Amino acid sequence: MSALNSNLELSEPRDPLRYRKKRRQVARACEQCRRYRIKCDDDAPCLNCRTNDRQCSRLADSLSSEEEIARLKQKVRSLEEELQQERSRRIAVEQQQQPTPTLESPASSPASSQNENSNHGYSQKRFWDGVHIRPPRSPHSSWFGPSSLYYYIFRLNTYLNSALQQYQLATDILPVSVSSGDIVENPVRKPSSTALSLATGSVDASEGVYLKPVQEEYFLSLFWESYHTSLFAVLDEAQFKQHYQSLFASSTTSRDPSALVDIVVAMCMQNGLSSLPCDRQGSIVEDKDPTVAGRWHYRRGQLLLASESESPTIATLQAHLLRATFLCGGSFHNMVDSACASAVRTAYMLGLHQNTPLSMPEAEQQLRRRLWWAVCVLDSKIGMKLGRPFSVPVESHIMPELPRDDAAAARMSGSMFAPIGHDATWLSFNLQNTKLYMVVRDAYSAFYDRDLRLGGGQAIWDHPQIMEDLADNLFNYAELLFKEWTDNVPRALTIPRQPASRPFSTGGSTLILEQYAPLWLQRQRVLLELTYHHLCTNLFRPFLYFGQTPHPAESCAEAGAMKCCSHAMEVVHITHQVLESTDILNGWHEAFQWTWGAALTLVGFALLYPGDPRAAQARAAIDQALAVFDTFGASFATAASAATIMRSHCAKVDYLVSKWWFERSNIGSASGGSEEVAVAMNSVWPTLSLEMPLDDAFQTSGLSGIGGLDTLGTDGSLLDATLGVDFWADLDMLWPELGNVS
Repeated sequence: MSALNSNLELSEPRDPLRYRKKRRQVARACEQCRRYRIKCDDDAPCLNCRTNDRQCSRLADSLSSEEEIARLKQKVRSLEEELQQERSRRIAVEQQQQPTPTLESPASSPASSQNENSNHGYSQKRFWDGVHIRPPRSPHSSWFGPSSLYYYIFRLNTYLNSALQQYQLATDILPVSVSSGDIVENPVRKPSSTALSLATGSVDASEGVYLKPVQEEYFLSLFWESYHTSLFAVLDEAQFKQHYQSLFASSTTSRDPSALVDIVVAMCMQNGLSSLPCDRQGSIVEDKDPTVAGRWHYRRGQLLLASESESPTIATLQAHLLRATFLCGGSFHNMVDSACASAVRTAYMLGLHQNTPLSMPEAEQQLRRRLWWAVCVLDSKIGMKLGRPFSVPVESHIMPELPRDDAAAARMSGSMFAPIGHDATWLSFNLQNTKLYMVVRDAYSAFYDRDLRLGGGQAIWDHPQIMEDLADNLFNYAELLFKEWTDNVPRALTIPRQPASRPFSTGGSTLILEQYAPLWLQRQRVLLELTYHHLCTNLFRPFLYFGQTPHPAESCAEAGAMKCCSHAMEVVHITHQVLESTDILNGWHEAFQWTWGAALTLVGFALLYPGDPRAAQARAAIDQALAVFDTFGASFATAASAATIMRSHCAKVDYLVSKWWFERSNIGSASGGSEEVAVAMNSVWPTLSLEMPLDDAFQTSGLSGIGGLDTLGTDGSLLDATLGVDFWADLDMLWPELGNVS
């Protein structure tokens, strides 16, 4: 019975209150209690240490935690104070930029009031000033913004007209390679087969002159080590070659039309023929300038692109990106802008502005990212070059991730180029070029998007304080960003210098070009240097101030002008050295255009700062630019025309600088310091002499004294002559049937 009772007791549920409570344990005992193996508590110090008068480690831990909390609180307070100070500084700067009471306030102007009313009370920023220019051989004018070379040319021309006290007639100087047709003289067109082909979506190859398959293969082979590696890495080489072979399925003597293939062929014809001397280009150029040698292929590709506009593909976007490069080489600026806009809208249609889904193959993800960022680079390049608003809102929207440039991404790209070391591949140039354009675009937007609150008809050059504030802001903004970019460029993409100096510096040191590196890699290195200096030249060019009084000495605005000059000279030095010693830049039209812009920039600097030691260096760099134009001019006539026009600019520079020193000498002779002026001039301008008559400045350039100004005027004004280099092409070169009269 007792066993039964014991079993029953075991089977009965027990009262949970009868269980012993779990002993409360300390998370971690102090050092003294652990040492003596005694029970510790959570107090600080613990009971045992207090009782035995020992040093409790728990007290030290508590104090360190409190100190850390106090330190973090102090850090938060200091950051809040810095943020408040920065906000106050910005408000003060904005208040300083308010127009003076003598200026017309935007709030009081009728146009400004109308804008505010139409915007429901929200203030609107005013666009910067620009210029309407009618290009040579065009009946209509186009608008170019303040960052464009054309606006700078307009300001330079206005200054020279005032300095020379002579108004130049607006007649045109065009290069030798002008088209025989003129759309102005043929306002009536007969309906051509082009319109019918466009409507039906078919193209008749018999209408133009097209290459044979063997000839196409020759030019296509040039693409992979030129534009593919040094412009836009947007094609999968393996897929493109497979697509090209499929076009010969129905015939072995001719291929089926393809918009993408035709655009690539046109680009390679433009580049390949422009790298050959004129006497070796053959009949393939059809007695035209080689920059439009591929116009028949471009024309057919353009018509095929129009038929794809409703249902675009990746190939459609690739063709839009590449045709913009062809048009830029032919100086069709507005058509380049339109091609860029088409590329942007097509990218949106394809959804490239969104992050790629993870379910997509990695190779396709990387291609789509490279395509999107190529669109952003093109949009930034065209917007800053022409001074027009951007189409892609990079600053206000979250963009897709940047493409990768590691070895795995290079293997997936479809191209087989050897790694270049230091964790860099052939894709690294594309990534670094993209980052550079985004950095410069940030600085550009910070400079041009500020609301200066100028009155109607006023420009930044009317307000020295605004110029100084803009310069100070640009220096603070750009220096940090540019240094961060230059420090992060892989060493494999930089060029050593002699004497030793940092990459991307402006000291004029000689580049040490690696002799046995692949041509595509050498071109990547050179173009990355040139792109950096070209963009910096354009960014700081507004500080070349053609006013009655120069910038104050040692001001930020003057420092901006000096920096602009240094980068422009570096563009000329690098291009001249590379053309003299290698074939890297042969036929590369962008290098010619960069040198042209840098040379014009140096003309303005030499005129504005004749007493600065950099002025003589700038004049020597202009002579180097002339050698560059002569080298390019052996292949395409546009560069030869640029050399002729630049020589006339040199004559004007020498004349006006001599006049400036001569007047200073007369002032110095009155105070007994004429000899000091002569010594100063010889140290800055050793090629000039106060004893030489002023007219000799023109005679040394083959012109007839001061009367040579009149001679120049009969050929064309500086404005028209200079614009002739950029706007030499005629629309009939691309669409010859426009010249047919019904």
